[in-house]
Amino acid sequence: MPSFQDFTYLSSNGKTRIHARKCIPDGAPRAVIQIVHGIAEHINRYDDFARFLAEHGFVAVGEDHLGHGQTAETKEDLGFFAEEDGWNCVVNDLNLLRDQMHGEYPDLPYLFFGHSMGSFLVRTYLIRFPDKYDAAIRAPLSFWAGLPPRSSWSDPRGRAPTGRCSTTWPSAPTANAFPTPARRATG
Repeated sequence: MPSFQDFTYLSSNGKTRIHARKCIPDGAPRAVIQIVHGIAEHINRYDDFARFLAEHGFVAVGEDHLGHGQTAETKEDLGFFAEEDGWNCVVNDLNLLRDQMHGEYPDLPYLFFGHSMGSFLVRTYLIRFPDKYDAAIRAPLSFWAGLPPRSSWSDPRGRAPTGRCSTTWPSAPTANAFPTPARRATG
């Protein structure tokens, strides 16, 4: 049975300890997959996915971004990266984790899996560090933003689209659930 290990490492901001978690397969691993979670999430939410990957021979690893999960220093910090340069700090933190895992598994292919906001973090990573990965899977959800209501969609023959479509975000937090740089009180 795959095993989980929790650990921390120092953020690129030089002060925050980043919580990370990896799931290791029983046998010899065939690759490392770094999971990059979305906004208002945490890496433990991906335990079932990580276990599935490990059962198929992959080391699955991920971290709680600044202001997320066990990395958030206070409840008020949930969803908030940093006062300055937060996005870049998170991308650099991804790279720190990648380098640590590459040190442990130097001969294995390295993949990224980014979900929702994590897919955009991965995109930034891929541009910034083009020689530090072998493959990437991006699962963005933001392509729905700005589309007209479903009832107005149609194909050239006037039919409504089929499949799972939604213009609502049932699992998304309310607008005021997490502070953002624009709403964060300073003091």
